[in-house]
Amino acid sequence: MKNLKTIIIIVLALALAVAAYFIVKDIIAKTTTVNPNITEQISPSGSLSANVKRYTYCINGEVLTVELMDVKVTDENGVETTEQQFRLVNEPDTKLNDNIDTAIIQATSLVCVDVIEEDPADVSQYGIDYQSYFEIEMIDGTTYKVYFGDVIGVSYNVFCMREGVDKIYTISDTSFGMLTIYREYLLSEEIFPGNADSITSLSLYKNEELEFTIEPDEYVTWALTSPINAKTYTETAQDIVDNVYSLVVGDYVSVLPTQAEYKEYYLDDPAYSINVVAEGENVTINIGKESLENNSFYAKFDDKDEIFLVASEYLGWIDTELMEILYPIPYEPLVANVSSMLYKYGSGEVYSMLIEEETYLIDENESKNYKYTMNGDLLQIQYGSDLYLMTFYTSIIVEVDNDWKGPKEGEKPYLDIEVGYTSGNTEHISYYERDDETMYYIRYNSSYDMMTQYAGTIVDSAPIVESVRQMLGQYSEWLYVMCTNGADHEFGDWVVTKEPTEEEEGLKEKVCSICGHTIHAPIAKVVHTDPGSIVVTYWWIAVIAIIVVAGVVIFLVIRSRRKKIESVKTE
Repeated sequence: MKNLKTIIIIVLALALAVAAYFIVKDIIAKTTTVNPNITEQISPSGSLSANVKRYTYCINGEVLTVELMDVKVTDENGVETTEQQFRLVNEPDTKLNDNIDTAIIQATSLVCVDVIEEDPADVSQYGIDYQSYFEIEMIDGTTYKVYFGDVIGVSYNVFCMREGVDKIYTISDTSFGMLTIYREYLLSEEIFPGNADSITSLSLYKNEELEFTIEPDEYVTWALTSPINAKTYTETAQDIVDNVYSLVVGDYVSVLPTQAEYKEYYLDDPAYSINVVAEGENVTINIGKESLENNSFYAKFDDKDEIFLVASEYLGWIDTELMEILYPIPYEPLVANVSSMLYKYGSGEVYSMLIEEETYLIDENESKNYKYTMNGDLLQIQYGSDLYLMTFYTSIIVEVDNDWKGPKEGEKPYLDIEVGYTSGNTEHISYYERDDETMYYIRYNSSYDMMTQYAGTIVDSAPIVESVRQMLGQYSEWLYVMCTNGADHEFGDWVVTKEPTEEEEGLKEKVCSICGHTIHAPIAKVVHTDPGSIVVTYWWIAVIAIIVVAGVVIFLVIRSRRKKIESVKTE
């Protein structure tokens, strides 16, 4: 019995010791500060990277110089300002990346690994021939220069010497690498100016022939402007834009290519060219041969020589045909031709919106716009306009099911929108649930058989459920009509008038306590969660719980055995 108790105590003690060891180790690792043996700073004391005007780097007589210049930039609001940036002195229009900032910071705070010799008689023994160096010019006109020598074979440290200081230092290979700049290392990885939100136009050329041009549109994000004026399939157009702005310059294949290399990489007669206009800049890159080994395409700017790689994963869209990006629904009526839209849900809710042209006074000037009324409530103009646009621009055709024969007898649509036109004609847009992700889409005029148009067309259900449905459910927040006392309505709590089930959504309403005005909103279908999906996130809680339970069990076992032993002794 004593042996068992002793073993248990030893096991628990070891467990606590192990836990304490790892806790202490973690604390030490987080609080210990490495204090390197800094022997001497090579750069002049007080030099700051923010005060550098010019940085020159030279290796074996090959010189590269960057200088702080005034550069015009355009912000996200289209406002042009001037800021200072480092640019190559012989290529002021070429953008640079952040590597130049790294080099300048290192050059103004360069620290040696060791001081090798003071007042050296022969610097050539360290490989210093004054043909390799970096030079800093500060804004106030002061300068300093540091010469590089040989690389030490074992440590890869580099001998160096500052002009005017008779000492031979060594610097680490890391410091030397940070100081190093060469043209392709400095060139910005950015290909196109601005971003997807500031783009003015994007064009694709195939064999030098314009395939299409898309431009931002006020209502549907993107529109085709060439070769025809039309709305685009928004998802496809946005995907193209996003992929274009995901392109960055990869490895440089050739900085000074020959005509033979242009031909080798199919850049003498490129199959594709992409043109982007943004923030006042016009940039074109040519796409050449695909490199399967690198999962990339060879490319070059139209007005520059270098050949570089761009990732294939962002260029899958270049085979897109014009018809693939046209808007998937062929007819979107002008709001001026629509008088009403009646939204009828299969679960019972009905929302009736009337659209009427009205004259408004803006700064004492008459201006025509539209008045939107929902179930008798006057809505804010923006909401009514948004709902109108959502009605005609959210259906995204994904495929066609030619075997679908239409809704079953008595089957209610998830949503039926009856569109009334000023001409007196009526059109229906109906959605029938297909699965969890898609719906069947039918668009028909009541004077024709419903299965003659868009039979079996399948659309994503998410835009319908998440956009139109959500806006309708929340339209009370967009009421323009005021309460009878001229103030905002004072609605009470929501009251459920129809309980939701797994098959149908429910309905709720709330009433203004002043005027009795009632508004309605849907309730989502009941969705049961899987109790087996609960996962213990914090494993250590489980471990502690197991230890506690084990301890209690062991305690009970020991007490039970002790009672049995005492009982035997008593007998």
